[in-house]
Amino acid sequence: TERPLGAAAARAALAKAAGVKVVDDPAQRVYPMPMLVGSEDAALVGRLRDDPSQEHGLDLFVSIENTRKGAATNAVQIAQLLGARGR
Repeated sequence: TERPLGAAAARAALAKAAGVKVVDDPAQRVYPMPMLVGSEDAALVGRLRDDPSQEHGLDLFVSIENTRKGAATNAVQIAQLLGARGR
C-alpha cells in the first residue's frame, strides 16, 4: 500500500467491500479456497497479514470462481456502477 495500513485495517476495509467476503478462521482451518467458492460470485479473501519484506506490504489469499465471476460479469457490474453514478 502507499501508506501504512496493517492487516487488521485491511481486513475491516475488505469486509465492507462489495463483492468481497472475508473468510479467515485459522483456528478452524478455514481459508479462501476454490472448493469453498462453489456458487459464490464474491471473491473470498483471507490469511491477511503484514508483509515484513515490503514497506507497507500485505499478504493475503484470494479465491474466486472464474467461471461465474469472469470478464462478462465484471463488465456488467462496472456498467451498472457507472450507470448508478450517472456516467
